[in-house]
Amino acid sequence: MKRLLHLALCAVIFISCIKQKAKKKTVINPYFEKAYEFRDESRFDSAFSNFNKAKDLFLTIKDSVGAGKCLVNMAYISNKVNDHFGTQEIGLQALNYLNLNDTSLHSFISSNYNYLGLSTYQLGDYEKALFFYEEALKYGKKSEDISLIINNKAKVYEEMGNYDTALKIYDKSIKDVSKNTLDYARTLNNIGITQRLKDSTYNPLPIYFESLTTRKKFSDFDGLNSSYGTLADYYRVTKPDSSFFYAEKMLLMANKINSAQDKLRAFRKLSLVAPTKYLEKYLTLLDSLDVAHNSASNKFALIRYETEKHKSNLLLAQNENIKKRNNIVQLFFVTLLLVGALIFGYFIYRKRKRQLHQEKELEVKNTELKYVKKVHDRVANKVYQVISEVENIAELDKEQILDKLDAIYEISRDISYENTTPHYEDFALKLASMLHSYKSDRVAITCEGNTASLWENVNEVSKEEIFLVLQELFTNMDKHSEASIVKLQINQEDEQINIHYYDNGIGLPDGLNFNNGLTNTVSRINAIAGTITFESKNKNGLVIQIAFPTF
Repeated sequence: MKRLLHLALCAVIFISCIKQKAKKKTVINPYFEKAYEFRDESRFDSAFSNFNKAKDLFLTIKDSVGAGKCLVNMAYISNKVNDHFGTQEIGLQALNYLNLNDTSLHSFISSNYNYLGLSTYQLGDYEKALFFYEEALKYGKKSEDISLIINNKAKVYEEMGNYDTALKIYDKSIKDVSKNTLDYARTLNNIGITQRLKDSTYNPLPIYFESLTTRKKFSDFDGLNSSYGTLADYYRVTKPDSSFFYAEKMLLMANKINSAQDKLRAFRKLSLVAPTKYLEKYLTLLDSLDVAHNSASNKFALIRYETEKHKSNLLLAQNENIKKRNNIVQLFFVTLLLVGALIFGYFIYRKRKRQLHQEKELEVKNTELKYVKKVHDRVANKVYQVISEVENIAELDKEQILDKLDAIYEISRDISYENTTPHYEDFALKLASMLHSYKSDRVAITCEGNTASLWENVNEVSKEEIFLVLQELFTNMDKHSEASIVKLQINQEDEQINIHYYDNGIGLPDGLNFNNGLTNTVSRINAIAGTITFESKNKNGLVIQIAFPTF
């Protein structure tokens, strides 16, 4: 069962591949095929229009060879309707699309040069016509094509009156073709005409009839048309009846090949020998063909104009579309930039908002810390100082205690104000009083250098900070150090105050393990651009060095 499913799957894949290959078949240009059908039916208007459309389609898919082939056919049609200027314009344009080195295109290139030669010959530019025929021979491949081009070239020399050169070309050409062929018959007929033009006494009839016989043998209606015309011209003066006979046969062939130009030539020959019957028909057909040729030329020119106009409008539309696309792209990028800017702005806003929130929280925290610090330094230490005084000073009366408590109350009430730095009129006395409050029977405190003159040049902020720092140190000493001796030495060196603190307590057994009070002490010293160092030796006391500028 599995094998059957596998085979079925392979079959489906195989059929799909075949379908894919079928889809990849080269798309045929529908205008190109239709144009050839119209050309073969001599429906030149429709053929020209479709070749023109096919050319544009080939150019759209970048097929220059196809475009070149279309232009060669358009040049052929223009030549057939006697639009000689149109033939030249289109034929020269075709050369831009045909690679001269591509041997597969040489037959098209040769035909194109031949049409250019024919149109230039009809316009009377014989030298240019000879150039185009030489180019046509250069790229000619088939013997019948080469024979036709050589005859056209010799015809130019014949028209120029250079009969000897024309005959040389004919003689060379006839040697290169086989007898009893249409090429041989055409060249033979042309030799007879040229010999007659060169020498009016020359009898060309044997040549004419030999050529006529060969053309009858092959039912060559175009060739018979030419032979009958040649015989009509030959007999016009000497035997008008014979001229009339061959002119009527020429008219019959012209009708068979449906050539309006050959009909006109036949009517002209008939009108010369029977003017009463055929002159009016000749003139009517002449006018009709002139109108038809002008109409065809104008129509073909109009087709080319409309095509170029359509291309121009298409290019303008494409340019407009490109501009619109560019505008859309620009608008897209501007919108993208705006959206990006909005998103970036939003994140900046969020970041800034978060930063402001953090700053606000930090500000609140700092404010809290500031007030905690104030409470600790100005209230707690002050309360502890009063407690120490009550414990250590026996003669302290009730009024003094109330005054000190009232001072603490005032400090507590005004603690929220920023400008709470007190003004010390006698800082040395205030400091001595504070140090004295920590004296007791178990602790002896000495202070050296605390004079009014020493503190005279110190600013109020530094005085306040030093007062609170020393108050904190003595509070910690009284609580924790178990010291019996405390020494404080203050001196000034230049513009710096040095304070040396010593006690014989237990020191800092665990190193510099700061509590909140000592942390505030360090920050206060830093705030007045000072330094503080702690030197603690276990069981041997504590030494603290403080230094700060007076300014």
